[in-house]
Amino acid sequence: MKVVGSIASLEKEIRRKYESDLRKLEKEAKQRIEKIRSTTRDKLKAIRERNKPRINRIKETSKRAALNEVKMKWKLEYQREKEKMANTIINEIRKDLRKIAHSKSYLDYLKRKMPKGNFEVYADSNYYQKLFKKKIKIDRSITGVRLIGKDVVYDFTLESILNAKMPRIKMVISKVLK
Repeated sequence: MKVVGSIASLEKEIRRKYESDLRKLEKEAKQRIEKIRSTTRDKLKAIRERNKPRINRIKETSKRAALNEVKMKWKLEYQREKEKMANTIINEIRKDLRKIAHSKSYLDYLKRKMPKGNFEVYADSNYYQKLFKKKIKIDRSITGVRLIGKDVVYDFTLESILNAKMPRIKMVISKVLK
C-alpha cells in the first residue's frame, strides 16, 4: 500500500474523523438518555396521578386506624381510671357503714321498711334494741339488721343495700367524673 502525504497528517485526519464520530455518538446517546428520562418522568407522573386517589385513601385509612387505636387506648385508660376512682369512693363508703348503721336516718329507714310479722332479728349490736321488742341476736359479720322469718329473709344490712345500689352509684359517679 502506498501512502501519499505525511503519515502524521493522515493520522491526525483519522483521529479527527473518529473524534467527530464519537462526539456525534455521545450527543445521540445524551439525547436518547434525556428522551428516556423525559418519557420516564412523564410516565411516573401519569402513574402517580392515576394512583393518587388510591394512595390518599390508603393514607387516610392508615391515619384513621392509628388515631382510632390511640383513641381506644386513651378511652380504655380513662375507663380504668374512672373505675378505680369509683372503687375508691365505694371503699370509703364501706369504711363508714358502721357509722351509717348507727345513725338516726338508718333507724328511720328501718321503721319505714319494717314488715309485719314474727321474725328473728339479727343485728351487728344492741343499738337496735329500742326498735325491736324482742331479743336481738348479735352477728358481728353484718352491718345493720337482718330479719329472718319462716319462709322469708329481709336483708336490711348496709352491705346488701350497697351491693343492690352499686350499678346506680357507679353510674352517678361516672356522670360526675365526666
